Amino acid sequence: MDSPKRIEWLEGLRGVASIQVVLLHYFSAFLPAIGLFDPSIARYRWEELIGGGYGFIVLNGYGAVWMFFVLSGVALTISFNERPFSLAPSIVRRIIRLGLPMTAALAFGAILLPTLPHAATNAAAITRSSAWLGVLHNEAFHWRHLFHQALIEGLFTGYSEANVFPLAWLSERGIHLTSVTQSLNAPLWTLSIEFYGSLLVLGLTVMRASMPRWAHSLATVLVLVLSLPSPFWLFVAGHLLEPIVRRPPRQRFFQLLGVVLVVAGVALCGAVPDRAIIELAARFPLFRMAGPPLTGTQFSIGETLLFVGICLIPALRSGLEKPFLKKLGKLSFSIYLVHFPILLTISCATFLLLNGHTSYALAATGASIVGIGLTVPVAVAFQMLIDQPAINLSRRVARWHFFSPQKVAQPS
Repeated sequence: MDSPKRIEWLEGLRGVASIQVVLLHYFSAFLPAIGLFDPSIARYRWEELIGGGYGFIVLNGYGAVWMFFVLSGVALTISFNERPFSLAPSIVRRIIRLGLPMTAALAFGAILLPTLPHAATNAAAITRSSAWLGVLHNEAFHWRHLFHQALIEGLFTGYSEANVFPLAWLSERGIHLTSVTQSLNAPLWTLSIEFYGSLLVLGLTVMRASMPRWAHSLATVLVLVLSLPSPFWLFVAGHLLEPIVRRPPRQRFFQLLGVVLVVAGVALCGAVPDRAIIELAARFPLFRMAGPPLTGTQFSIGETLLFVGICLIPALRSGLEKPFLKKLGKLSFSIYLVHFPILLTISCATFLLLNGHTSYALAATGASIVGIGLTVPVAVAFQMLIDQPAINLSRRVARWHFFSPQKVAQPS
């Protein structure tokens, strides 16, 4: 969010979510019985206990992605609300702000992955993660893949399993999407959803500035219902929750309600998805990338309940304002963009080097320490050299002479 009215605990929550995403990917690679909900491939008894119990919430990166979308709905509403009718500058800013880091992250994968092309596949044969780690980017690399993903899948269409537009419609126009498993940076499947979710929030902000409050609320609820069950409903939910986030109610009743919502959110996000929910989610393509098994519906509801609960409990908000978490939150986008190529190459190569010379547990631990330890300084450099300059450039471009945004007073 670019607004000066930053809400510090949102940054901390973003930092927590980034930790969950990274942990999930490392567990899916080296302890897949936990990350992939498959006790049949467990090596240790405790894997079954974590993977099948509420301890899983600590590394529930599936749900963290949905939390990012809710956070975007809130933060973008605050930012867009500064100049709600500046449509062209806002859209250009989002394209630059997301597109430049996305392109750099794809280039990072294009440079790193060919250096150790078989590390992930070879490691997967040992870690029992052939269903996930073993199928990621196992095709021969060509530079046209970088340009195709940067110009098409990365921001504007999404990948074949998590696409914004119908595959048949795209195919008729000669556009054939890359599978997310063959992406140069697989976590980028979320960015097209983030981009179009941003436009949805911008439209809702314009509605709020141009109609009575009751009419906006009614229209937004209608949009929320119509956007179900795609991930876009999470952006709408964040937009609706923005007034509560800015001015949380202080009555004790709402704090008790927050406790109930947090407990309910933990129950949904910490448990293995119910089979009925999995079968329901299977009907909706945009939830297919939520993980194996299909966890989108259950975890998205759980994360939303968690978010509202945290918003209502002052102690939790204060806890998320710790300096470490806020710094991590500022790095979260960069961590999200760079950690995956490092995992598929350097971490897997480290695991292969250690395996056979030490126990499996030590090899997996060593590989994770090396990979995550390298991710942090790379993310710091990425934030300084790519992400922050992209933000600065988006601001400058929005001030060009052919954009003339005027701040519009909000209706009371």
